[in-house]
Amino acid sequence: MATISLCMVVKNEENNLAKCLESCREFVDEIIIVDTGSSDKTKDIASLFTDKIFSFAWKDDFSIARNFSISKATCDYIFWLDADDIVEKNDLNELLKLKKTLGEKIDMVYLKYHTRFDAIGNPTFSYYRERIIRNCKKAKFIEPIHECIEPFGRIIHSNAAITHRKSANKKNGKHLRLFENYKNASGKLTPRLQFFYARELMHAKKYKSAIMVYRNFLSEPTAWIEHKISACLDISSCYKKLMDNENALSALFHSLTFSAPKSETLCRIAHHFYDQHDFVAAIFWYESALKCDTKNHSLFVRKEYECYIPSIQLAQIYKKLRKHDKAKYYNNLAGKCKPEDKAVLYNRKLFDKE
Repeated sequence: MATISLCMVVKNEENNLAKCLESCREFVDEIIIVDTGSSDKTKDIASLFTDKIFSFAWKDDFSIARNFSISKATCDYIFWLDADDIVEKNDLNELLKLKKTLGEKIDMVYLKYHTRFDAIGNPTFSYYRERIIRNCKKAKFIEPIHECIEPFGRIIHSNAAITHRKSANKKNGKHLRLFENYKNASGKLTPRLQFFYARELMHAKKYKSAIMVYRNFLSEPTAWIEHKISACLDISSCYKKLMDNENALSALFHSLTFSAPKSETLCRIAHHFYDQHDFVAAIFWYESALKCDTKNHSLFVRKEYECYIPSIQLAQIYKKLRKHDKAKYYNNLAGKCKPEDKAVLYNRKLFDKE
């Protein structure tokens, strides 16, 4: 059976590290912790799981730190996590099954990454990331921020997932500062880094600057289509924040020029018409969202937009239009997605009284 090295880069993670390591220790054969300057009990906690703990001077470059951790790996495959990632029990079982099938013919395994959740903890946004990589010369992270390993060899995708429970105290603008420093030093960002730089600007509420960077990114011929679609959605969000509804809608329609429609895009177009009280148009776009083919879906998946959001919104519209049979139908459809949802239960009680 193949052996697996868990490689992690950490700093001041005493609140997350134990839970992360405990969740995956059964899957890995070796744990490597690279500490970039912790001042809390991170190293003490790490020592409960491994003696392979290395200090590394932070160089404002995530790839350099991650590649240092990989250089210490002795197993057949590399498996990387952040300290606020965990492997849920069901996913651990899937990974243990996967481990038995790893061999010389598999170079990279992409796993789902759950990053957003509803009120009861169900994932609402997921995408695939390279997580298990053959320990070889090609296994190198690139880009100083939002680092990644470029695809190589035979790649498979697994339904096993990593769950990301991001700590609120990490939203401190660190990435934006790194982007600014790197941009000033290098003079130019790759298309991929332009995309993430624009997103950091958006999160920092610098909406006009974000729009400008996103538009430059959209003109890059080598940019990934999925990122271009996401950029259009983000441009729309920025314009909404700037109270420019016309350009917000135009950005959504622009995204339709790159690929087959996403349910999220169609719902957001529908939201625009709903806010304008144009319920006929809103119904058309929400119903179109429900008809989206999800078999060949984007790697970026927001499950709520595939069923729940268009259904609950259609229930609301038909309730306003006093078409109670249709309102009840769509509320029940939303209930299949989220049986305990407060809006669904409230509507159900309302319809039962009629």
